[in-house]
Amino acid sequence: MIKKFTLQTYFICFTLLSVSTIFLKQKPNLTFLSSNNKVSQRRLSEETQLIWRKKKKESEPKFNFEQLVLTTIVVRPDEDDSNKIRFSGSSSIKTDLDDTTAVFLRNILETDEKEDGHPVFIADLVPMNEVKNMVAGKDILFCIHGYLDEPKKALEMFKKSKGEFSTYHPIQVLWPTCDIPAGKLNLKVKKSYMHDKEMTKAVGKTLATILPMITSSSSISLMAHSMGNRVVRLFAADIKVMQVGIMFRNIFMVAADVDQDIFEKQDGVNIVRMLANDGKVYVVHRKDDTALQFSARYLNGNLIDPKNRLGQFGADLSKLHSNTEGRIKNINVLDFPVVDECCNHVYHLTNCMIWLYGSKFYLS
Repeated sequence: MIKKFTLQTYFICFTLLSVSTIFLKQKPNLTFLSSNNKVSQRRLSEETQLIWRKKKKESEPKFNFEQLVLTTIVVRPDEDDSNKIRFSGSSSIKTDLDDTTAVFLRNILETDEKEDGHPVFIADLVPMNEVKNMVAGKDILFCIHGYLDEPKKALEMFKKSKGEFSTYHPIQVLWPTCDIPAGKLNLKVKKSYMHDKEMTKAVGKTLATILPMITSSSSISLMAHSMGNRVVRLFAADIKVMQVGIMFRNIFMVAADVDQDIFEKQDGVNIVRMLANDGKVYVVHRKDDTALQFSARYLNGNLIDPKNRLGQFGADLSKLHSNTEGRIKNINVLDFPVVDECCNHVYHLTNCMIWLYGSKFYLS
């Protein structure tokens, strides 16, 4: 019985060995079939991912921003609701360089519509008397963005950082900066930049008209980033011409794209005149800001005669105008965290900067 089982076992092993040999001989064909299967599986996987991404995109909530915003961007009434307006960052909607109108908005919601590839937003229009009540008794920090900051980009960054503010109640100021796009590879950047420099004139005049109307019962400060500081310069000049009273607790000029010697001239005196008695202008700068290097050597000057920017090296405290002495403080943030590590220019809403804005010890 044992021998019979052994013979049967040998027979089974021999059969299995024969089948294995045949299998190995057929390996090229099987490998070819396996390759086809892999391609099919990969294609199926790619199609599945596309479907998943599409569903994910459809299920993602549209961008919204509920807090108060001040904007000089062109807005138009919503056809379905007279209390709402629509706006976008589309370059096809040209802004009048002499337009000095502005509105306060809240409950900004991105729609499915696009204008020239830019999202269209719908928002609630906030009456001026309601704005006065909303800001009364609060420490307000008006935040002015810089060049080429489209509405969604500016608001997304602001929304992410807003929760970090503890000292101030921040209000974003949106102004049109994309009427002329920089174009592919930034080939039109100088034309776009010069247009936005012109636009700052109307924005400055608008702020000089609007802000004194709603801030009389509030403690207010101002933070401007990059070209937003040109808005501040022109805003201050218009305040002087209009002889309007406004007092800022502090003014923060961050990565300022204005001439380095501004506080040696009347423009700097105008800015200082907007300060409360114990207020100061804080010039936040870093020398490795390559965006400002480009501005100094190409957009405002040249390689031989660069027009150094205030946000690169800060103010020269030894050359200040007599009416600005003691009111300017440089803050060097070299090696501080930035959002854009390639340029070291976008850092105005990082956590450490928000802490700095509210730091009584550091700002004293």
